[in-house]
Amino acid sequence: MGAIERLFDRFDATLRNAGYLPMSGQILDATLVAAPKQRNTNAEKADLRAGRIPEDWQDKPPKLFHKDRHARWTLKFTKAKRQDDGSMPATDLAIPFFGYKSHVSIDRSSG
Repeated sequence: MGAIERLFDRFDATLRNAGYLPMSGQILDATLVAAPKQRNTNAEKADLRAGRIPEDWQDKPPKLFHKDRHARWTLKFTKAKRQDDGSMPATDLAIPFFGYKSHVSIDRSSG
């Protein structure tokens, strides 16, 4: 076994001992899936964060069916693109996004 293989074996062992599972050939992709934005009052938001259904919604089943109680806000980061003249803009962008994250993970051994 060559020096490089021994070095990576030691590195993998160190990661395993620290509680990490090293995998080779792994790809992870996360996609954001949009959901309709909710127009909730502050009291309704507080109830939803606490895992409760707001009192006003319990008497109105159609309203409860139209509200998405599982989607969350996150930030979608995007790299700034070069301008037509070749210069870079000053900052990257962080765009507020409401919806779900869809994750896919594959590795070489399982396809």
